[in-house]
Amino acid sequence: MKKTLLLMPFFMGYETVIREELSRKYETRLFNSDKHDDEFVKVYYDVSFMRRVFRYLNKGLKRDDREKIFQSTLTEADIAELTQQSYDQVLCINGCYLPDSLYKLLREKNKTARFIYYAWDDIRNLWKDTHLRFFDELYSYNIDDCREYGMKYLPMFVRNKIYEIREEKEYDIAFIATARSGRYDIARKLIGKYGKKYRLFVYLYSKDAGNNREHCHSRPLTNEEYMDVLARSKCLLEIPTKTQRGPTARCFDALVTKTKVITANRDLKKYPVWSDNITVIDRNKLDIDESFISSPYAENAYKVLDAAEWLNEMGL
Repeated sequence: MKKTLLLMPFFMGYETVIREELSRKYETRLFNSDKHDDEFVKVYYDVSFMRRVFRYLNKGLKRDDREKIFQSTLTEADIAELTQQSYDQVLCINGCYLPDSLYKLLREKNKTARFIYYAWDDIRNLWKDTHLRFFDELYSYNIDDCREYGMKYLPMFVRNKIYEIREEKEYDIAFIATARSGRYDIARKLIGKYGKKYRLFVYLYSKDAGNNREHCHSRPLTNEEYMDVLARSKCLLEIPTKTQRGPTARCFDALVTKTKVITANRDLKKYPVWSDNITVIDRNKLDIDESFISSPYAENAYKVLDAAEWLNEMGL
């Protein structure tokens, strides 16, 4: 059985889904590529601040300085865990918190292995892109990044490809997100503007918020809870971060439950997932067309990928 190393962030259980699917065919080792992200960010800003104070650098840290910090946050135990055996294939998702020296070492120790990279975030939003050069095959969810970096376009998969469709919807608009990137203020605006007109479901997650602010919770919804709310909603409000250009997984999840999408991402019009079931709004004005809310869901031929199909597109 071929041996596979999976390097990826631990995010909303996606790592479990991918590992389980890979394990059907390969002996798979999973490593959290964002294991030391908080430590890196803290060290980075501490060092960057001191250097700005002493005017050694005008625009933050150079790449070499960042690489040293990446190396310092990766422990000897981490390196031993990742290099104690050989692999036939290495699949990395994002992976921007791991030092380039580790990727170089993995390549040296696994000369005949396939090195496959997938970006589920915009490259411009990663801490670095220098590690892409260590991979033979590059995939991205972002069409623009595919053009710029010579990557192949591959949309993100959904975890539940088949879901019971509910004809009667309990909510007109559901807003489920983390309470960052101005989303708390957007939630307040949504409730103030449409709370009496529409049936709203608002759930914001913040590990530091507790329940001190209305609609903020210290526990994120499970995937099952999230999909259940989606299935009971006519529309999903999607507010990506201001710098995100590619489509979030929510756009594909909404296809499964036949839920329309209200998005602040204007770039979504470039993607195959775009249809009459999606409308674009200005995140600052939050003007939602009443006819879009009341109109029936329009059937479309776009087919989502499940995890097995997604991996198969990469030859895994």
